[in-house]
Amino acid sequence: MALGEEGDFRSAMWQQVPRFPGQDRIGGPGTPMLQQWTQPYGSTNMNLPVPPLSVPALGFPGITFPGITFPNQLPPVTLGGGGGTPAVTAIGVYGGTVTTPAPVSTIEFVGSGLVNVTIAGTQATVEYQDTGGGGGGTTTLVYGYINTGTPARITSGIAAWSYDVITSSGTVTARNLLEKGNTNTVAYGYSISPSGSDKISGTSYYIYPVPANTWVRMEQTSAVDGTLRYWFSAPNFINGSC
Repeated sequence: MALGEEGDFRSAMWQQVPRFPGQDRIGGPGTPMLQQWTQPYGSTNMNLPVPPLSVPALGFPGITFPGITFPNQLPPVTLGGGGGTPAVTAIGVYGGTVTTPAPVSTIEFVGSGLVNVTIAGTQATVEYQDTGGGGGGTTTLVYGYINTGTPARITSGIAAWSYDVITSSGTVTARNLLEKGNTNTVAYGYSISPSGSDKISGTSYYIYPVPANTWVRMEQTSAVDGTLRYWFSAPNFINGSC
């Protein structure tokens, strides 16, 4: 009996059935298995099954960045032109009687009295030329008309009022210089009787506020007490009967 024939006792002890011709290749490049070859009698040069190659775990190694130090103070703010939209921040305005509503993101300097703007850190100091008291400063004339409605009296019993004047840029509060020297007994140089009544003594005439819609020319300047206000000079309305 030829070697390899069916029933050949020389191969029966291995419980193998020979398969010919040649050898078969298993695995190799492009597969997850190692390369191996079958033998002529059907076995291999390795024990099956052969596990695929394992991939080593990379894990998550620690990465340390160099330290970064931030400045402990914001850079100074530069007032002036520039592109982009400024970030909204809180602005504190103080000095004199200036007040601003919150929040404020922009301050515009209007008028010809601006002298200088200096910046120290995050604080800006604005210098304006004093426009009051006849010191030779530059003043700005503003035109407007007195708003309708009853003006507020400055002090009870004195013929002096605070007027709302409508201008091209909005409504401002103004005073009448001709009322500045009035008291509860004298107004316009006339004696007032009874005291605090706005009635001219010995007559039936009374002193009233400047009428609504009267056009006035105002100047923003300092009062005697240093308060910056709008002032105008206009005759009061005097009316009564004989």
